[in-house]
Amino acid sequence: MNNNMKILHFSWDTPIPGIGGSTHEWNMAKAFKKLGHKVRLVCEWEYDKKISEDLEGIQIRRVHWRTGFRQINPLILCVKAKLNALYHIIFFSPNIIYERYRIMGGFGVLIGKLFGKKTILEVNDPTIEAPYIEGRIGLFTKIIAGIWERLIFACSDKIITHNEVMAGRANQKKVRIITNGVDTKIFNPEKYARTKWADKFVCLFIGTFAEWQGTETILKAAELLRKNKKILFAFAGSKEDNEENTEYLGRIKYSEIPQLIANSDVCLYTPDTEHYKPMKKLGFYFSPLKLFEYMSMAKPVIVSDAGNLKKIVKNEVNGYRIGENNGAELASKILKLYRNKKLRTRIGKNNREECEKKYSWTKIAKKVLK
Repeated sequence: MNNNMKILHFSWDTPIPGIGGSTHEWNMAKAFKKLGHKVRLVCEWEYDKKISEDLEGIQIRRVHWRTGFRQINPLILCVKAKLNALYHIIFFSPNIIYERYRIMGGFGVLIGKLFGKKTILEVNDPTIEAPYIEGRIGLFTKIIAGIWERLIFACSDKIITHNEVMAGRANQKKVRIITNGVDTKIFNPEKYARTKWADKFVCLFIGTFAEWQGTETILKAAELLRKNKKILFAFAGSKEDNEENTEYLGRIKYSEIPQLIANSDVCLYTPDTEHYKPMKKLGFYFSPLKLFEYMSMAKPVIVSDAGNLKKIVKNEVNGYRIGENNGAELASKILKLYRNKKLRTRIGKNNREECEKKYSWTKIAKKVLK
């Protein structure tokens, strides 16, 4: 790919900047910009944001489509996505269309292909299978959405996804399996000194408390290690009653997360796919940002032995993989790291180096455009 290209980036149902999926899209746009390209990002409007502005050298154009009438919102988005895609493709005249896919989406890719543009589609989850398994859409919608998806995939020159769960849905010649990434400049351990829990060995979890996130596994480990007064389990994302060896921090601003990670000793991500119907059937298909943020801050990680976590985390290189819903095994690995500071330091150093070499957003953007 040449430098100084114009990239038109569509993310229709994601307010940017923001949290969650918007973190991914915003960092991808910034990475494209760092590589020397001119970027226009078209995303969802949010009540406190401007319709049009430039941030960090990126043109942001927002589309207001969500109303109080949920039943008609998809139709409004359908119409506005078509019109806005056409407008920006004509007047921005991009070399590349990059679009985050959603069910019955892909209008940027479709119209871009009609204009002879290079098209890249980002597919982050099973957009049809997951809502169908959960009962949020019926069989008829599933069939129509499947036909539409095949059309959009056919219009895509390249399809970016996280793992094999999604990769099997498209022409394999088009598919590139690429993980999420991390801003290694923000998540940099050299910028943060420990400011809390200096006398504790802190096991940190950041995220929602949905059952499949595996917090029950962490609480089982906490119960098994209760007698060790040095080990503390810290949870960010929900506010519960603190126990003897657990502390609940509530919701944390994204800007505060690097410091929170710096205050910990080991970071946990132990999803339990048995408690989420789509993953129970399809397998684990996420590429969690938090994992790379933990690693970039030079922390050992302990994760479930599931999906692409198997490829990212190697035992005693990046941390440990454990069986799903296995609190005893988690407690055992925590104790191993607790008792061996040299091992923690070595693993943390490995993780930081891997993030700099493989998982920075700039490295990810280069793979996407290659």
